[in-house]
Amino acid sequence: MSALSLEERAVVALEGIFAELKQANDLKLKELKEEIQPDYVKAKAPEIWVRCIEETEGLLEDNPYLTFKDIPEDSFLRAREGGNMYRERQFRRFVQQHFLPNKPKARKLAMHEYFTLGKANADGPEALARTDSRHCAERALEDRQGWEHDRDTRFNRSSDCRLCKKR
Repeated sequence: MSALSLEERAVVALEGIFAELKQANDLKLKELKEEIQPDYVKAKAPEIWVRCIEETEGLLEDNPYLTFKDIPEDSFLRAREGGNMYRERQFRRFVQQHFLPNKPKARKLAMHEYFTLGKANADGPEALARTDSRHCAERALEDRQGWEHDRDTRFNRSSDCRLCKKR
């Protein structure tokens, strides 16, 4: 495999920039058509945050980690009447400001402990995972297909990891 030329790298970079601009434009059009509600309109009720926390815990039950891209389109987290999260930064802020500090108090007794993965920015961490699946979460974030292959073929297993024990 040959290295990309300077021109090819520039084209790839521009394609990425145009894709981000198109996504931002599409979201703005949806806001104008009132198909989605801008995230800055009003504060969400505590019950909404509690339900978002519960749904996030459910999504982490069978997944090694959770990022914005892993949230299903029909999820309460994305629903207009629910979490209304349609941008990655909204999910990152939710994790940093509500999920990890448990605000409002959604979990009376924490059944699991959680940690963050990936590169964090001003809005929050890239991904969220349960500590009892740290072994698989770190590997999967690095290389999801490689992790799935290892999981399915029983390579690289850990006795401390709940996902390794499930398989």
